[in-house]
Amino acid sequence: MHMKTRRSFLWKGRKDIKGGHCLVRWERLCRSPDLGGLGIHNLEILGWALNMRWLWLKKTRPEQIWSDLDIKINLNAAAMFACSMVSLIGDGTQTRF
Repeated sequence: MHMKTRRSFLWKGRKDIKGGHCLVRWERLCRSPDLGGLGIHNLEILGWALNMRWLWLKKTRPEQIWSDLDIKINLNAAAMFACSMVSLIGDGTQTRF
């Protein structure tokens, strides 16, 4: 089966199409193949994961020069990071209030 035929079926359910048509929900395409999707990465969620990684690096390596960079963090990623973190106060030098 040719790529054009597959693409036409995916977007319109026919052999030939012209223009932009989408009959498949993006959420379904992002599912793993085991769950009936195509395994396409959801870039929004991947972006949240990268934002949380940045927050983790800023918290665990504050002495690094790049930890002072002002990176815009998605509010959902910041909330998820805050919910998943546990801080031990100890002597108070590593935990900010």
